[in-house]
Amino acid sequence: MSKLAWALAAAAPIAAASLGFGVGEIQKSPGGFELPVADDAAEQGGIVALGQFVAPLMEEGRARGHVLAQIRLEAMDYEALRQITRETPRVRHVVLGKFYSLAKLGVFEESQADVADLAAALKSEINAELAGDPVKSVFFDRLLVQGATGGAL
Repeated sequence: MSKLAWALAAAAPIAAASLGFGVGEIQKSPGGFELPVADDAAEQGGIVALGQFVAPLMEEGRARGHVLAQIRLEAMDYEALRQITRETPRVRHVVLGKFYSLAKLGVFEESQADVADLAAALKSEINAELAGDPVKSVFFDRLLVQGATGGAL
């Protein structure tokens, strides 16, 4: 074996360990691709960041403000986490539709929006759309209702 081959063979375990590929190390990837999961991790859930949503507040055909929300979902278990991750575009569509319908109903008017009720409504809507009730909790990182101040948005 050449000196280069010996050097590469000796460096491979060090490089693998520094990149997080150590023996028995399990990770859940936030980037969308899946890494191997240990048996005990299969019972654990996880968090899926859905990102931001914006829905207009309409009045007489004009946008008089908007609702901005940043949402994360807690999955029931690892299989639910995988399901939510696979179905993220569908889940985002459900959440955005719910925000639009709630905005039309006036739920985001001053002092009428209850975050706990809103989280429960989103959880129910998403679980109705996906098989197996995968969502355990809905978290708002940000919930902002902003009105127009002197003109159209």
